[in-house]
Amino acid sequence: MWGDDKLDGFVSLIKPPGMTAHDVVARVRRGLGGVRVGHTGTLDPDAAGVLVLAVGRARHLLAWSDLSPKQYWGRAVLGWSTDSLDAAGAAAARSHPPWPGYADWERSSRWLLGQGLTLPPAVSAKQVQGRRAYDAARHGERVWLPPVGVFVHDLTVESARDNAATFLATTAGGVYIRALVRDWGHLMGHAAHLAALIRTQVGPFRIEAAATLEEWDTDRRGWDGRWQPGWSGPVLPVNEADRDRILRGQRPRGVSWAGPTALVHADTLLAVVDERGFRHVFVEGGGWPGSREHGIT
Repeated sequence: MWGDDKLDGFVSLIKPPGMTAHDVVARVRRGLGGVRVGHTGTLDPDAAGVLVLAVGRARHLLAWSDLSPKQYWGRAVLGWSTDSLDAAGAAAARSHPPWPGYADWERSSRWLLGQGLTLPPAVSAKQVQGRRAYDAARHGERVWLPPVGVFVHDLTVESARDNAATFLATTAGGVYIRALVRDWGHLMGHAAHLAALIRTQVGPFRIEAAATLEEWDTDRRGWDGRWQPGWSGPVLPVNEADRDRILRGQRPRGVSWAGPTALVHADTLLAVVDERGFRHVFVEGGGWPGSREHGIT
C-alpha cells in the first residue's frame, strides 16, 4: 500500500473549466510537497473532466500505460467558426439557416468514424519550428499544421435542436474534439465550433471514480481506493534472487517475456521490460501500490 514517505501511482482528477492541465499539476505537486507529477494528456482550459496524473515514479510508466479510448460529452454549435475552434476564440467564418435536423447530424457523423486525417487546430500545443502553435497564433502569425491521422471509434448524436447538437464521442488518443466538430460542420455545409466539452473517460479511468480538486485538497492521503497502478499489461512475478539481479541491471534467469512486461517482486515494481530488454529499472525499489486489490499479481 501507499507509504507516507513515498507516493507513486496514477490518480484521476476532475479538471474544472478555467484551469489548464499545468495549473492542476502544479497544485497537486505543491500539495504533495514537491513530488514530481506528470499528466497523461492535456485538456483545453475551457473544457472539464478527467485528467489523469502520474505521480512519482509512475511517470516512467506513461509510455506503456493503456490510456485509450477517450470518451467525451460535447455540444457543437453551427453558424460560426472561431480561430481556436471553440467558444473562446474570435469569430472566423459564418453560415446561415436552414439548420440540419437530427437525421442530418446522425447521417454525417458516420463519415467521421474510423481512421481519417484532419488538420489540428492552429491554437494547440503542436510544435511549429520549435514553438507551440498556440504561441505563434496568439502573436498574430499564420500557422499551418500538417494533417494528422486520427481514429474515431464512435460518434453518437444525443440531441439536436435549431443550430446546436449534443454528442458523445469515443476516440483514440490525439484527437482534437474541436477539429472533429469543425469537420462535422463542413460535412453539413456549415461553419461550426465546439461550445462545451467534458472528458468522461481516459482508458480505465472514468469520471465516476475521479475526484474533484476540493476532495483532493481535503483527503489526498486517504485515497487507497482511488490511486491506481496505471498498468494494464502483463505482470511477471520474480523470486528474490532474480530481484537482486534485476536491480543490478542483469536479466533474471529462466524468465522470458514477449512485449512490454512489468517485473514485480512482493508487490514491488522492479522494472519495465520489452523484447529489447530493460526499458526502465526502479533501482530505488518502491511499492507497486494497490496491485493485489487490482488483481495484477
